[in-house]
Amino acid sequence: MKPLTSSLLTAALLSMAAAQPAAAQSIISDTKPIDTTALVAAAPNPAVPLTATVWLKIKNRAALEAALERLYDPSSAQYHQWMSADALAAYAPGAEEVAIVKEELQSHGLTLLADDPQRLSVRARGTLASMESTFHTQIGTFRKGTQTFYANRTPATLSGPAGELTLSVSGLDNLQMAPTAPHRPLGPQKAMALSQAQAAGGIEQILTDRCFLDQPRTVTFGSPPNLPYATYTGNYFDPGSKLCGHSVAQIRAAYGMDAAYARGLQGQGQTIVLIEFADLPTVLSDVNAFSRLNDLPPLRESQFEVVFPDGKPVIPASASSVRQIPADVEWAHAMAPKAHVTVVIPSAPDDEDIQFALYYAISHHLGSIISLGSVGDEPDYGPRSIQPYDQIIALAAASGIAVNVGAGEASDFLVGSSVGGVGVPADSPHATAVGGTSLGIPDGRGGLTETGYEEQLSEIAAPHFDTPVGPPEPVEPFVDQAIGTQGGESLLFAKPAYQRSLQGSGRLMPDVSVSSGFGLLGQLFVFTDPVEGQQVGVWGGTQLASTVFSGMWALANEHAHHRLGQAAPAIAHMARKGKGIRDIVPVGSATNPSGVYAPVIGQQSFWSPPSFFVGPPPPVPAQFFSALVYDVNAQFIYSPNFWFVFGWGLGGALTTAPGWDNMTGYGVPDGMAFIEATARGHEDDK
Repeated sequence: MKPLTSSLLTAALLSMAAAQPAAAQSIISDTKPIDTTALVAAAPNPAVPLTATVWLKIKNRAALEAALERLYDPSSAQYHQWMSADALAAYAPGAEEVAIVKEELQSHGLTLLADDPQRLSVRARGTLASMESTFHTQIGTFRKGTQTFYANRTPATLSGPAGELTLSVSGLDNLQMAPTAPHRPLGPQKAMALSQAQAAGGIEQILTDRCFLDQPRTVTFGSPPNLPYATYTGNYFDPGSKLCGHSVAQIRAAYGMDAAYARGLQGQGQTIVLIEFADLPTVLSDVNAFSRLNDLPPLRESQFEVVFPDGKPVIPASASSVRQIPADVEWAHAMAPKAHVTVVIPSAPDDEDIQFALYYAISHHLGSIISLGSVGDEPDYGPRSIQPYDQIIALAAASGIAVNVGAGEASDFLVGSSVGGVGVPADSPHATAVGGTSLGIPDGRGGLTETGYEEQLSEIAAPHFDTPVGPPEPVEPFVDQAIGTQGGESLLFAKPAYQRSLQGSGRLMPDVSVSSGFGLLGQLFVFTDPVEGQQVGVWGGTQLASTVFSGMWALANEHAHHRLGQAAPAIAHMARKGKGIRDIVPVGSATNPSGVYAPVIGQQSFWSPPSFFVGPPPPVPAQFFSALVYDVNAQFIYSPNFWFVFGWGLGGALTTAPGWDNMTGYGVPDGMAFIEATARGHEDDK
């Protein structure tokens, strides 16, 4: 008997499927877990064009996971023997199976786009109505915050054998990622013109990391004993006329990287890929202005590339992107000056386009290190819709490509718990989740130290609405804003092998942290404002922390003379051995602000340091640092003249503690010891 050809086999399978009395429906995508009251009455236009990606299941995922564990186990003969394209192809569906999925999509009028050589995805375009028909769902219009978007109202399914072969589908919604960090300039000074910074006579003339007075200060609002009044005494934020933040030299020194540069490590031969969300023609100019300020070599045109996997972005750059992109490129260059930097830009900041861009970067081997920020939060995903990110990142880990992801900025405030509020795709067990720290906190002995990146602002005085430029009047303190590393336990992914010694059953994050203070203690950067031109300011957030860490990982790859792949397993091992990772622990202060608020006759309340930040359980931690901050230039609120008590290390259900913690992970890289430990692997265990 002659063997069946590929086309005959496909036809036979389709014929068998057609002969079935009723095609089974496989659920391949969840609905967005959005309050139904967010549904907008107006239905989306059925003729609007959509692009969807059907992600096919890897064959024998359990076998691939076992192979991945061996790749990262130094006692295995397969340790760091990365899989080739041919080896990975053994886990991909066959061409006949891909054809089944294509046939199903085409039968509903969808137009297929370019083939995926890895046979793990099928991308198609069609009208909204044809997508509803293909995936047996209804798509509605929703509103979340200020964003109006479309999304499937019922779970998406695919019929017959095509559904059984499918992992998930992306593209049935266009909910766009929130900015990794809010557009909030840092510190009571606004960004200054680059020309002003250049004329100042050196970076130390425009920037300081000594941002707090040595002695407590008392501030009074109102005219005691006339009511209302308030008076508070405690730590006081005052960088003078300078920006408060950190230069390249200070960040390098803080993490002991000077020893690496002294050994000649510069990121030579490495490529850092940054996933960003806008095309900014001024980036190279900004990077090189930044380099001159910090006495760095320039980023040459031959070292820099911008890639558009699916065409240029269809939406204009946001105020956040105008700052985030140059900050990322600048700090990748700062940490690895001889590395190549490739910026990959999706056509839109939604899941389908981001996944396509990430998959493109990995499958085209654009670099050995990829960095991005979290693009969403687990509460916005279901167990099926989140799977494409993890499958894509697993392929990277198998190929020896590191995917580093900023953990996110929402602390535990999404769910009020350390479980279930983590960032996506930082929650993938095959990514390295990078959290943040606040660097530059007084240690009480005349020096500076580092604590967890969790910040809260409690408003204590505000301008009267009739006289907004007059003296601020006291208000009853209340938490006005909060921001910080998203950490804790995933509800959608199990705990990976490298976290077996930790408690819990879900993937725990973050894995590692570096400086990312966003409220007042960030990193210097240069950006081009569309109106005011080139500016010098301070930026932060966990996406920038991921970039900084990626630069350090490039040095480690260079030192090892081979790709090191995912960082998280090595970090966990180093921490267990007490090598290469410096633990971050709580930081307290005996002079945190406290005082009295008296609104009316007979009412006078004392405010202790923790009471400014009391919210829902759990309580404020025993150790934290806080200070009085005068927001003269409206950096935190959209009008000037507000006063705050600003707290650091306050994460609700997230805490900083000895050992691994859900605010900073295992801690921060510790210089050459970190690089040597990663390059050696686990030779001390062999």
